[in-house]
Amino acid sequence: KEMAKTPAPAPAPAPAKVEEPATQTVSNTPRVKSVFIDTETDFSAFAAAHGTSTAKLNALNGLNLNSSTVLAKGSELYVPAQP
Repeated sequence: KEMAKTPAPAPAPAPAKVEEPATQTVSNTPRVKSVFIDTETDFSAFAAAHGTSTAKLNALNGLNLNSSTVLAKGSELYVPAQP
C-alpha cells in the first residue's frame, strides 16, 4: 500500500513547470505601433520625437536609412510602443 502512494504525487508538479516558460516568452514580446508621417521630417528628428534611435528604427522596419534622410508625408513606420 505504501508503494502505491509514492508515485502518485510525482506527475502533478511536472505540467506546471512546462507552462511557465510559455508565459514568460509572451511577456517578453516587444510592443510596436504604426505611425503615419503627416509632415516631411528627417529620420533623426522622427526617431527623437518617438524616444528611440535611428538604428532601432532601421532594425524594426527593415531599413537602412541615414539620419538625414527626409521621410515623405504619408509614409508609415513602426516605432517601439511607449509603456
